[in-house]
Amino acid sequence: MHQGKIESALGQTSLAFNLIEKSDSIEGAIETLQHIFQVQHVTFHLANVNFGPIDSPFVRSTYPPEWIARYLLKGYVDVDPVVATGFSGMLPFFWSELEIDERSMSMMADAQAFGLGADGYSIPVIDKSARRSLLSFSADAPTGTWKHYIRNVAADLAEMAHILHKKALMEAGCRFSVHLGPREIECLYWLAQGKDAGTIADILIISEHTVRSYLKSIRHKLSCSSLPQAVAKAITMRLITL
Repeated sequence: MHQGKIESALGQTSLAFNLIEKSDSIEGAIETLQHIFQVQHVTFHLANVNFGPIDSPFVRSTYPPEWIARYLLKGYVDVDPVVATGFSGMLPFFWSELEIDERSMSMMADAQAFGLGADGYSIPVIDKSARRSLLSFSADAPTGTWKHYIRNVAADLAEMAHILHKKALMEAGCRFSVHLGPREIECLYWLAQGKDAGTIADILIISEHTVRSYLKSIRHKLSCSSLPQAVAKAITMRLITL
């Protein structure tokens, strides 16, 4: 990705918004993003979680079919550090900053051997219904150039990730009824870590009364009779990870 490509892409964000809004499918939208932002590949992954584990994911990608087939055959989804980080965290991340173990390193090396690029950038999305998705861009650019480019378009890409998230829900025909707020998710996370209401209040710098109100609301929204049951259901739904 040279300077001319960067300048060209930076000047077309308005066009990208317009085209993905009008796109009839996620597949068409990610092809638009690939072309306008001149990245190597784009992948959108919607976790199909509705009171159950991620077992039927909705995935659209510009990767070649040969790589997708190999990825599935090798079971790479179980060791893919991008997927693991994207569906457990809430902040965008550069692939070059991931902690990669030996098994993941082998997968990443295999991907590079297919010419899929050494770096990338992923944007997790989690909505009020606790549905998660992940928009990822892969690059063939030097790390410094790639990071400089992404930092100039990061806000626009994040907004586009939310647009694609909503379009994917419609395309997949998903229906949801659980609506947890950010503070409720934080309280759940710390509860799962074994913290009591007083300790959670100290961590989040809010009152213990407020924490208990959040926990009561969580039990009601998840239709659970106890907090341990609520934690177990939240982990199953991937609202939180330990």
